[in-house]
Amino acid sequence: MLEHRKSRTIEHAGALDPFERTLSKAVAHRVAGRFQKARSNLQRLLDAAPQHAGAHHELGLLTSKADGPGPAVPHFVAALRAEPEQPRHWLALALSLLVLNRVGEVRALMEQFCSRGLVDDGGRAALTVSINGNVTLGEGVLFAAGSMLIRPH
Repeated sequence: MLEHRKSRTIEHAGALDPFERTLSKAVAHRVAGRFQKARSNLQRLLDAAPQHAGAHHELGLLTSKADGPGPAVPHFVAALRAEPEQPRHWLALALSLLVLNRVGEVRALMEQFCSRGLVDDGGRAALTVSINGNVTLGEGVLFAAGSMLIRPH
């Protein structure tokens, strides 16, 4: 079981703390298609630290890939609430909502994103283009994938 600590001091220079190690393992499992192992690692992490933004974000990505965007939305919302300064959480939620055709919510989300000063031109442009129907969602997602917002962490 992981131990939850307020301060994450690293004992050895360059070593990952237990949370980051577990998250890295989960990412590797997801990328390799081992969804159950990834989910197990993420659940252990969230049992120890229920508000861990990275774990919620990764669980959202995993859930979206395995079960579709609908069940992933709560995980992206939790990640966004835990780390609202991270543009990748905004974009992940917005893309899921867009796939679900919840365009009004995406517009409101992007307005909040911009009003916080978290503007990322690549991600915002991809969503704006997709929302306005100038390209397909898939083309917008491909464009957004090149931006800094889609990185795993």
